[in-house]
Amino acid sequence: MAELIEALQRFITLPALDRAAQSPSLIEATKAVMAAERSTAMIEATNPATAGHLSHGELARRLGVTKPLIGKTIARVPVAFAMRDETGRWYGDPNLPVTESWDYPLTGRFKPADVYNPLHRQLLILRCAALPEDQTVTPYAAHVRAEDSREFAVRVTEQVRDAMFGPPITGTPERIAWERRRDQRKRDLDGED
Repeated sequence: MAELIEALQRFITLPALDRAAQSPSLIEATKAVMAAERSTAMIEATNPATAGHLSHGELARRLGVTKPLIGKTIARVPVAFAMRDETGRWYGDPNLPVTESWDYPLTGRFKPADVYNPLHRQLLILRCAALPEDQTVTPYAAHVRAEDSREFAVRVTEQVRDAMFGPPITGTPERIAWERRRDQRKRDLDGED
């Protein structure tokens, strides 16, 4: 968004002929940026993790569009399907066969309320792609930073959510393993005092 604003500010200082010549590319760039901003805003408006509270139906009603359009717009947003911690360990499936993927860091260190969370205060890298319909995507989103310093929200799969906050079903091998890592972090932190 900042780059678009800078481009618009430069644009208005150009001579008339240059403005006319550059208008089509600037219009396309503006459309792309605003489409991404709209998708991010829709995710945030429907995501309880970002203080959103609207259902897709309610959001569609308020925006004067159809509910399928909301789902389709949100579905175009990249989804984090794998995550790497600072030790280099991957969670999820980093080798999922997708056409194209991107690795984005979170906008800051991961700071869940649980200080014993095994990933607390780590700078996590999320591997993202436009996923096929058959992937289980949660309503939760994480904020990431692109190489151009632009920040935006990506939805996360169940595997990434479970790695971040622990699998929700107690007694499963995955939850037991996550709790062991949490207990180890608790011992490490409590032992430092």
